[in-house]
Amino acid sequence: MDSQKFKNNAYCKHHPEFKIKYIKIRDESNEILKCEECALEEDQIQDYISIKSIKLSNHDHIFRNWPPVQDLTLLKNLKYVIHQEAYSIEQIELQFTFYIKEVVQKIEQIKKCIIQSIIRQNQEKEDCIKMYNQLSGKQQLQQFVNSSNIFQNLSNLNEFIQDAIDQQYENTNILKQQLQKIKNSNKYSQQLFNTLRDSTFKLIDDFDFIIKQQDKEDSKHLQLLQYFRFCSYSQSNQIQLVSYDNNSLSIIKNNLILYGGIYFEYGLNQSKTYTIRFKFNDTAGEYFIIGLLNSQEMLKTLNETYQGKTFCKISDAGADVLQGEYFYKIFPEQILEMRVNIKYQQIYFLDYPDYNNINQLRDIDLLDQNGIYYLAIHFGANELYNTCIDLIYFQENDN
Repeated sequence: MDSQKFKNNAYCKHHPEFKIKYIKIRDESNEILKCEECALEEDQIQDYISIKSIKLSNHDHIFRNWPPVQDLTLLKNLKYVIHQEAYSIEQIELQFTFYIKEVVQKIEQIKKCIIQSIIRQNQEKEDCIKMYNQLSGKQQLQQFVNSSNIFQNLSNLNEFIQDAIDQQYENTNILKQQLQKIKNSNKYSQQLFNTLRDSTFKLIDDFDFIIKQQDKEDSKHLQLLQYFRFCSYSQSNQIQLVSYDNNSLSIIKNNLILYGGIYFEYGLNQSKTYTIRFKFNDTAGEYFIIGLLNSQEMLKTLNETYQGKTFCKISDAGADVLQGEYFYKIFPEQILEMRVNIKYQQIYFLDYPDYNNINQLRDIDLLDQNGIYYLAIHFGANELYNTCIDLIYFQENDN
């Protein structure tokens, strides 16, 4: 066999008939060049990078397993986000052109309806004037007063006035009906136009707000404010939620609460994955649990379902260690990252930003794959204490 091929590492050391095709990224023996036979024998394809894929990779290529990270879903999510089909400027221009056209057409229809209403209203007014002139005998009155000598027609004028007085009941009813008819047709006003204008601009402002929120994904967690709810058990409603100018939601348990909990009624499901971060502001007290409540089991607590992780004391909740050590003690400015993947029935708890320790739910406490879950915090009893937990980050991605 050509010794030059061995020198250039073109062929496998263990399988000389097979060319090198892979680099093994996890090999304590430093034998990192591998062939197809090596990959089949070791059956650890996730530990290999194809040499061909390295050669052909362009600037936006994301390797599924490189660089080394503690959570490979990060690379998967990164690849998805980068290669996700994006709207072109031309598509945006076209969509807004159609949208503006539709809005203008709708406003034109509204304008047409209002104009027709005004035409009907004016016609009702004209009909009412005709009726009034008929009932009042205005033309006859004018003839009386325009005559050369009003005293010559005084008896006729008296008779005319008496006839009108005799008709006052009928006149009253007729004029009431005409007046009500005008009021019913008088539907348009400046206030109605102001309402239409304000409603239109509110919709536009709301859309503008959503776009700006999407551009500031770090503040997406603030949207959870509207979903804040108290758990149904003891004294939960004394827990405070405060939103500060620094884009954080603070969950505050004061020393009057012995036992309670809160949750955000924002449904988490298997179609997405979620990354959530909390910042602790003190050393707390007895204990608290951060986790998920099943929407079908809202009368249960996190310390009953064990679908969360306990802090401040050692507990079975979230006790399994995936990497590093089991961590439970907290300190000021500490940040906890929580990753939720309901499709894989799991919650991961990581120490952010180092990611040295990863804890997860025990196998007997896994999430219901088909369930809808709410982010929740449970505060334990047995000790009066203050604690403040900040919700600082919330992100969801398609699974």
